[in-house]
Amino acid sequence: MRLWIHAVALTIVLTLVGCAGPSAPESANAELAYEATQTLLIEEDFSQWDQYFHADAQLNGSALAQTIIRGTAQALHHSFPDVEVRLVEQISTADKVVTRFSLEGTHDGYFSNLKPTHQRVTFSGISIDEFRDGRIQQRFMLLDLYTLSRDLAAAAQAKGSQ
Repeated sequence: MRLWIHAVALTIVLTLVGCAGPSAPESANAELAYEATQTLLIEEDFSQWDQYFHADAQLNGSALAQTIIRGTAQALHHSFPDVEVRLVEQISTADKVVTRFSLEGTHDGYFSNLKPTHQRVTFSGISIDEFRDGRIQQRFMLLDLYTLSRDLAAAAQAKGSQ
């Protein structure tokens, strides 16, 4: 009984000081930023684009935001058909949200020039979203494709040496 009470007390303290891992988004913009990534990159549901982005939104400085995100989603699903996103952390202000996330999937399709390794891989991403009137006006997004390529090449090499 005493161990159970200590466990509950520790859980409450960790939750209160924010050490229990990623917490729920602290703002509507933070929630919207993560939902946009889930809906567009993972679910590939571009019918909801206008819910998340302004018509003149930009991605990494390009006015072709929707085209680039659609192409990225298609490429991810081609290489990693079971790709999933996981929220790692978010930092938000009134009009800006930084989201760090990880993507995980099984390498069952070509990625760049690498044949499928059928290995489960995880790689990181970050997006910085600037909001106007409750929708994303500008998104800067970076996926760690260098580490992903390195890990897949190592998996392919290990598989070939067996």
